[in-house]
Amino acid sequence: MIHGVVVIGVGVNIRHAPEVAGRRTAALAEGGPAPTRDEFARALADSFERELQRWRHGGLAPLLRRWQSVAHPKGAALTVLPPGEGAVEGSFAGLSEDGNLLLQLDDGSIRVIHAGDVVLPNT
Repeated sequence: MIHGVVVIGVGVNIRHAPEVAGRRTAALAEGGPAPTRDEFARALADSFERELQRWRHGGLAPLLRRWQSVAHPKGAALTVLPPGEGAVEGSFAGLSEDGNLLLQLDDGSIRVIHAGDVVLPNT
């Protein structure tokens, strides 16, 4: 029985990082020997499997705490591109209990972001 489905889109530059106007890009090869595409895919799948098991046995809260411990700090400027909308600017206000992005808008309100591309300013 399937209880739910998660779809995740990830783009990873393994050997070469394309130039993208207005964005800083990098490739894994810049930090040392790059894995092959298949090695990377296997490592990523294994990592997802470990996190899925942690989620099933410990719930979502520990996963969210780990994620936030290495995420950009609260208050970091973000631009979010929700599906079917224009850009929404604000600052990182954390994650909700169910893992959604909390975006603080200029007026101080918090918008819950369920899906969208997140753009960080160049640093």
